[in-house]
Amino acid sequence: MALATTLQISSMVCGWVAMSLGIASLAVHTWVDQGLFGRSGLFKTCLPTVCFYISDPPSFLMATRAFLIMGVISIFAGNIAMIAFRVKCQKRVGQIAAVLLLLGGALAIIATAIYTGKVDLPADYYGSGFILAWVTCGLALLASILGFASLKHA
Repeated sequence: MALATTLQISSMVCGWVAMSLGIASLAVHTWVDQGLFGRSGLFKTCLPTVCFYISDPPSFLMATRAFLIMGVISIFAGNIAMIAFRVKCQKRVGQIAAVLLLLGGALAIIATAIYTGKVDLPADYYGSGFILAWVTCGLALLASILGFASLKHA
C-alpha cells in the first residue's frame, strides 16, 4: 500500500473518531462530575436524584456549545471531503479536507479553552465529556496533519 493511501486512510479514521467523540462530548452530561453532589454537562445538570435542562445558560456555556458544534460540523465536512479526495484524487479536494479538519480542531480547542477558563475546579472534578472534547481536539488536528502529509506523497 502506498504511503499516500496509508496517510489518507489514517486521516479518515482519526477524523471519524474525532467527530464521534465530539458528538459524544456534546451529548453527555458529565463535563463536571462532583460525585454525590451531582454532575453537569453543556445542556443538562443532574443532582443525585433528578436531572434538568439548563434553561438560562451563562454566556461562556453558550459559547462553548456553539464552538464545539461548529467544530463537529467542520470535522464532518472535512471527513466527507477526505472521502471525495480518496475517490477522485484531486489535490484541491484534499487541501480543502485538511483545512476543514484543521478548522474543526481549532474550533474545538476554542470551545474547550473557554470552558476550562471559566470553570475553575480541581482536576478530579472534570468528567468524561470534558475529556472527550479535548481528545476530539487532538484527533482532529492529527487528522489534518495526516491529510496534509498525504498531499505531499500523492
